[in-house]
Amino acid sequence: MKHQLPLNRTTAFLTPAFRTFNQPLLAETGLSGRPAWLYSNLVSLLQDIQNGERPPEDYLKEVLRLLILQRKSQQQAILERLRRIESVPRELNTQQIWEIISAHLKMPRSSRLPVLIIAAAYDTAQESLDKRYTRLLPHTAADKPADALGDLEIELSSQGHPYIVYEVKDKTITPGDIDSALQKLSERTELPAEYAFVSTKPIPPAVYDYIQSVNRQQRATELQAFDCLEFLKHFLHLFHEKHMQFFDRYRELVLNEPTSAVAQRLKERLLELIESAQGNRSSAQ
Repeated sequence: MKHQLPLNRTTAFLTPAFRTFNQPLLAETGLSGRPAWLYSNLVSLLQDIQNGERPPEDYLKEVLRLLILQRKSQQQAILERLRRIESVPRELNTQQIWEIISAHLKMPRSSRLPVLIIAAAYDTAQESLDKRYTRLLPHTAADKPADALGDLEIELSSQGHPYIVYEVKDKTITPGDIDSALQKLSERTELPAEYAFVSTKPIPPAVYDYIQSVNRQQRATELQAFDCLEFLKHFLHLFHEKHMQFFDRYRELVLNEPTSAVAQRLKERLLELIESAQGNRSSAQ
């Protein structure tokens, strides 16, 4: 967003207390949500606006004031950690990078991170691979409205349509996920060469077997499934000479994501992990 205020771009994360409620919101309305006082106060605020007790502009100004203060506080916290990181030797080896990102992925609400890992990998290896991702879709973009097959689409420089599509799962991949991908592919005229699932959870053998059975049917698009951390480990091995370039790009992507996609705590945690790894490396030298 233009002013980088800490808020959601859409109502995609609006609590079910509001999304599924089909009655007028009155002062005595009880909504299920946590924390309870927040929903109670919000209903009272809306009631005050409805009754004309104060102009809605006053509330809007106060909301914007608080958001600006929160943005300033969050930016300051990031800048302070960046200064500490950049004040010491920053070179990390591939094992340290893998461990940092592995720990980062274990944080709650980290489902956006695998997309950023893949994006950083292609940014780093673009010249060598002659491939690039066409766009980094917002985390709230639904597939059909965004006209996207997956979370990340990779193009060859010589083509104008996706060559590889990545769909990231923060859960165990199931045969149903494969069927959903096949349905989406059946609706396309220009098909990618590969459709790859990347999961943060172990991939069941039954899923590999199902993918193999689908691929044996000689479809135009070959299906793949990868463990996210294994993907990262192989990339760091193949492009060892660019491991810090990759990690710097990953850090940049994480810090530049809106807080609705990558929460402030996730951003600060990444910097904490880097600072800790740098401290351990300095102690060992």
